[in-house]
Amino acid sequence: MKRVDLSVGVTAHNEGYLAHKTLRCIFECMKKVEEAGYKYEIIINIDRGDKTTKDYLKQYRGDPRFLILDSDFGDLGFSRNNIAQNAKGRFLAFIDADDLVSFNWYIAAINHLSKSKKPLILHPAKELIFGTDLRPVCCNIGSSLDKAGDAMILAGCNRWTSTVFGYRKTFLEYPYMETGGGYGYEDYFFNTETIAGGVRHEIVPETVMFYRRKKVSLLSQSDANKVIQPYTKLLDIDFLKTIAKPKGAEIFDDVETEKKKKHEYEPTEFSKKLPTLMQKPYLMMRNNRKINTIIIPVAKGIKKIMKHDDKKDAQGKDYSGIFNIPDFLISAWKDMNKIEPQLFPSSYILKHEFSFYYTDGLNRKVGPALWYLAQEIPKKPDYIFIVPWLIPGGSEKVLLNYVDAISRVHPEWTVAVITTEKSKNEWKNKLGKNAYLVDFGNVASKLDRIEKDFLFSRLITQLGAKRLHVIQSDYGYKWLADHTQLIQSNYHLNVSTFCNGFIEHDDGTTEVCGYIDPRLFEIYPVVERIFTDNRSVINYIRELDGYVDDKKFRVHYQPVEISKAGQRATEDDGCCRIMWASRISRQKQPELINKIANTLERKHPGKYKIDVYGEVDKNEYKANPIKKSSVVERKGGFSNFSDLPTSEYDIFLYTAKYDGLPNILIEAASQKMPIVASNEGGISELIGDGRGVLVDNYESAEAFVQAIERLNEDNRLAVKCGEAIYELVEKRHSYSAFDDVIRKDIKDE
Repeated sequence: MKRVDLSVGVTAHNEGYLAHKTLRCIFECMKKVEEAGYKYEIIINIDRGDKTTKDYLKQYRGDPRFLILDSDFGDLGFSRNNIAQNAKGRFLAFIDADDLVSFNWYIAAINHLSKSKKPLILHPAKELIFGTDLRPVCCNIGSSLDKAGDAMILAGCNRWTSTVFGYRKTFLEYPYMETGGGYGYEDYFFNTETIAGGVRHEIVPETVMFYRRKKVSLLSQSDANKVIQPYTKLLDIDFLKTIAKPKGAEIFDDVETEKKKKHEYEPTEFSKKLPTLMQKPYLMMRNNRKINTIIIPVAKGIKKIMKHDDKKDAQGKDYSGIFNIPDFLISAWKDMNKIEPQLFPSSYILKHEFSFYYTDGLNRKVGPALWYLAQEIPKKPDYIFIVPWLIPGGSEKVLLNYVDAISRVHPEWTVAVITTEKSKNEWKNKLGKNAYLVDFGNVASKLDRIEKDFLFSRLITQLGAKRLHVIQSDYGYKWLADHTQLIQSNYHLNVSTFCNGFIEHDDGTTEVCGYIDPRLFEIYPVVERIFTDNRSVINYIRELDGYVDDKKFRVHYQPVEISKAGQRATEDDGCCRIMWASRISRQKQPELINKIANTLERKHPGKYKIDVYGEVDKNEYKANPIKKSSVVERKGGFSNFSDLPTSEYDIFLYTAKYDGLPNILIEAASQKMPIVASNEGGISELIGDGRGVLVDNYESAEAFVQAIERLNEDNRLAVKCGEAIYELVEKRHSYSAFDDVIRKDIKDE
């Protein structure tokens, strides 16, 4: 058997005659390899190749230098593994059948690796991206740092190209992953796993890869539905906890710390060079936002004119010098012109079209952000909720009900609650001992959109749980819609939805919006269960979007603590006391309360009193919309309904213009309170059939007044309504009943 020193593996698919250019490049490279006395073989793996590609490569099937492998993997990673398993060389190099390398690449890589006592993975020092009608861009590639440093960079980008060189046994020890099912890319996984295993990656000085970006490829097909990187040992949560606080993580410290830092006027290298008396005024100007709106654009313009760039990599190292084009790149670029006419560094291209970037500088905040989140993750969860925030509210109460029920039904499970929006998350302390908050929303507020998506994808993957549950998170819905293939192949997805909402515009028009359509509509095929708190929303969804699959829908009537007290008793002083309690938002029509109060005062002076409990939604109202009068008064906010003095009131009033089946009404019912409420959404499932008074015309103050008068004037009716609604809540909204449906619908699968 002939000796083979170097195996060159070529992955082919539908490159057609572009493969000819790649092979011509390899032949040029092999001249230097043979001159140095090394023997080589070329192994081509044709994976689901098209006719043009297969026909072109037929000519090499009888060539003793070649081994042609045919496969039906449909997978780049498996193609590379197949080559590694069939290779005979001590060294193994990979290249795709449409890419090119500088003619010194293979011999330089052999010499570099031969000098090392440890296994290495080698990469070209530069990656020049080109293509038809594409301006050339050069990527500068760096060698490994330490394991922690590589982790911080690889969390946000793939540091190294798919053109690699190493010992064959290294590729056998660290096989490429299978792509598909929403996961990619095979070279990213290989890079992270080798780093996790202690294999160092290095660049080979003065070598270049020419990466052809074309419109159709096996990779771009998988990218039609965005892929994410799979779990990797390098970014394991427990490993991240062992890393010292990385550079860049300080921007995720709490707001108070940031404010303090702003006013400490921290010195800079420039300020240190100034006279002592000038340093503080300079720093005050630098930290003044208004002044900077003028100074920064001017400074950037001056830097551009002077061709100065002070960008730094993830470790703070200055890499402004990369914008000086090295001679070896120009030389390799010119050499490649005889193989690929698209490649030639004309003076016009170099002056007007050519640009650089640095892999280590891409998405640099993602790694520190992931590290920051990891510090607060006690263990990997079994179930993940994705919610906008944890603040006092109805959907947040639903979340807490689910978390508590899971802890009772599955006490061995751990639950993670990921917030997706910036918020104070006042209710985070309400999570039980088996649950914890992942404050993604506040951390991600420091990132741009691309960084945010990188971080969220990495977080979901590294947490490892295969059960996801989205409640009212717009970002969560959007991310899921971008990754339906991933969800369908790898996750069990539940969604909770309660009703559609409305946006009131200044011109008086109303826009239907919410999570049902288009958010739920976009991901409906990959959702396993749709949980609601009322049946009316199911009918609405079916009417809106035509769904016929009954198996996906589940009604989970929310539980409450049921009081065992007897019939309520209020002070008999001739005044009817009314409680209104909820979040003060446009949805709840707080302005209508003022109209109801005015009508009651006009018709029955001194006979009615309305107390309003709740926090004002500051996103919707700049000032409190409740106008204090002889009838109505706002009493302030509340955290728990049980803290409110319900026994002091005769009637509970609820004025929402759209809703599902709000928890606040169930809680009022558990106190045997007679209720007057809008006949909207699922409210009739609780209040109807003699269990209270429903108001059909829920935008009319007079209609509400008539309902209030009816209950106040007929004490027997009020008592009957209170008893009847209490009986329903006791039967349908107990914690034991809720646990039964959770046990059935959220289980090990």
